Amino acid sequence: MSKKLMFLIAVVFCLVACAGYYFLIFTKTPAYSIYQAYDGAKNHNVAKFEEYVDIEAVYGNAYDQIAEKTVSKNPTLDQIFGGIKGSVVAKLSDQARKAIAGKKQDPVADAQNQTVPEKKKTNILDILNISDDVKAAQKKYMERHLNFKYMRFKDVTTTERADGSTIVTGKFHDIQVDKDFYLKLKMEPKDNGQWKVTQVMNVVDLALERDKAAMEKLASFNKQIRDEMGRLFVVKDAKAEVKKSGGIIPTSKFTYTIAYCLPDKNKRIAEVEGEFIMLNQQGQIAQREDLNITGLVIKYAQAGYSSDKVFTETWTKRDVLGSILGRERGIAAKGAENYTCQYALNKLVLADGKVLEALKDLPVPEK
Repeated sequence: MSKKLMFLIAVVFCLVACAGYYFLIFTKTPAYSIYQAYDGAKNHNVAKFEEYVDIEAVYGNAYDQIAEKTVSKNPTLDQIFGGIKGSVVAKLSDQARKAIAGKKQDPVADAQNQTVPEKKKTNILDILNISDDVKAAQKKYMERHLNFKYMRFKDVTTTERADGSTIVTGKFHDIQVDKDFYLKLKMEPKDNGQWKVTQVMNVVDLALERDKAAMEKLASFNKQIRDEMGRLFVVKDAKAEVKKSGGIIPTSKFTYTIAYCLPDKNKRIAEVEGEFIMLNQQGQIAQREDLNITGLVIKYAQAGYSSDKVFTETWTKRDVLGSILGRERGIAAKGAENYTCQYALNKLVLADGKVLEALKDLPVPEK
């Protein structure tokens, strides 16, 4: 047998072996299913994506993870938040399908679809007319933390088997914050030997990590305008206190205080829109609250005014959510003194009508 023929036989053997590995082994691996899901998303093939990802199961489990960390154990509250889950998961699942299909979101239609018919009041939260506030706050909180629409798959880093299922760690790039994140995906076997994603196991840690990255990037976008606002409205100090009360509906009383100076009498400020932010020891956002100041012009006319005179502003909020959301519950348990407070300026309205305004959210990426 000639060397040339032997070489051709060897090449054919290698090709057959590779094909056999691909069709008999690799196509049955969790990694293959991940790549197929990615291919479906990249090519706007919703049906193919859903062959390998159970969208409702992923969002449903993610909701449960966040609820476990953020919802107090209370039968009445469990009833409320259990009822919210279906609508939140359905909305996010629908948004995910539209994003994969390449369809643009229609805010007007979404708002119309969220209209809920009036129903009979069946529990204490409904009777006290705070159920809608609680639901709206929890929906907003959940939707912000269950948003994976800017995540783009890059690679599978590790896989490990566990009780018939497989835990795959995937590397994803968030195109809005321009940072890589690692998602731990739980996959279950399908009847055809392939695998399907049913759970993102590290949702809470991921949400906190992304929050921090988004805040840092937003700060870089706003640096120039915030420097100018900070020159006209100088925040000297920010602090918070929180007290929690028990009962059927736990409540939390938050007191926020900032000390500030108005150094430039030639550029007087009329109104301030800002955000009080509390950061945990890891630098992650534990709570954020929109707090505004009006009627500032009169302060420049006070007898004791000077460029370095320190003024204070205090807000008190008795939150009907109380200890429902883990942000408040955690702060109340650990003590507000264990958190770093800051007051971020979002908008200044000057007395002459000029407006200085920073971005409140990161721009929507074009790609």
